[in-house]
Amino acid sequence: MDTNLLNWDDRAELHATDRTGSYRIENVLAGGSNLYELETREIGDFFGKDIVHLQCHIGLDTISLRNLGAGSVTGLDFSPRAIAAARVFASKAGSDVRFVEAPLYEAVEALDRTYDIVYVTWGSVNWLDDVFRWARVVADLLRPGGRLYMAEGHPLMFQCNRKAAALELKDVGERL
Repeated sequence: MDTNLLNWDDRAELHATDRTGSYRIENVLAGGSNLYELETREIGDFFGKDIVHLQCHIGLDTISLRNLGAGSVTGLDFSPRAIAAARVFASKAGSDVRFVEAPLYEAVEALDRTYDIVYVTWGSVNWLDDVFRWARVVADLLRPGGRLYMAEGHPLMFQCNRKAAALELKDVGERL
């Protein structure tokens, strides 16, 4: 766990600079979104809903949800550097998104409330050491009638261009 935290602290610093442009920071700060079309299509009605984004990293998806019309939005991550970056981005965006630094398995206690939607995406589940414990956290954070939105994929997917209409291998451009 300590090694994983160091890894994500390092990633937070790197990702907050967005040298590749893949995080679309300026778009989010200007009131836009960095969510993939797949996510906005699949998540369904979230206008005015209270959402918690678990494993939110540097918070850009979290801010995007608020920019797109979610009610209250909270992001949770265990990396102090990621949460610090998320708070800076929220401040620059003028967004009232709340960010909480806490270990995932302590989310229920750290957040002390329930939500309409628990939001979890891309590269979150493969880091878990206990998916059943994670599922219990998700269930405990949901209000009656609430739902989990999860977009996840095999690690190979991260070697593909997910912004295209079809997945394409980055190196050779071959359609999958």
